[in-house]
Amino acid sequence: MVAERRHVSIHLAGTVVDVLDNLRVLWDPVMAGIAPPHITLVYPEETVDERSLLVRLSETCDRFGPIRIRIEEFAADNAGEDGVYALVGDPTGCLEALRDELLLPPERSLGFPFLTTVCHPRTSTQGPSCWEKLRGGSVGIDATVSDVVFSTTDNVRRKVIQRFAIAARYLAIVSAHIIDNVRLVESAQRFADALVVDKARRWALTPVTCVTFCIRVLESRVEERCVHS
Repeated sequence: MVAERRHVSIHLAGTVVDVLDNLRVLWDPVMAGIAPPHITLVYPEETVDERSLLVRLSETCDRFGPIRIRIEEFAADNAGEDGVYALVGDPTGCLEALRDELLLPPERSLGFPFLTTVCHPRTSTQGPSCWEKLRGGSVGIDATVSDVVFSTTDNVRRKVIQRFAIAARYLAIVSAHIIDNVRLVESAQRFADALVVDKARRWALTPVTCVTFCIRVLESRVEERCVHS
């Protein structure tokens, strides 16, 4: 490995960590011992002005809420010789929006896909065997991103230099949407209370389902604000 590499990344949390770590310990125990399962947002090769990047990172994370992602199918480069990883889905587009903000000039985007590595070519020679085993498979687990870290990684360990929480301004946005839309929720409940159940078709819109729908609408609006804020 390179003596030291400095990244902006997401350290995964939740049930997906155990799934990925079981694979990493099997196929790449060295990297599994150095760094936790993660998604790199900004690679060292993309960083031109580290100080500017860290300032932007602090400012940008403050404008985003927790980001929903999905760890998806396995993929490989050069039949596993150059690495095996799981692709990362970004259903709301917020992860890409966050990275786009971080990679504004003077930083430079090299167009890397979102992924989390299972077998790294720098620390394991088992890439082809790993790919033979995992090809066609998928992790298929949802996760939530609640913070971003700036770290250094060497041959022994990964050290977190600074952690940036995602959510401060997001909470204010959520509160504003709840206030702005409280009449919508109240109207939805009154409408649901007044509905006549169509027993022949065996369906009914209850107050609970109606309010749940409204809450999902609010979440979608907040996610849209995350992308465009």
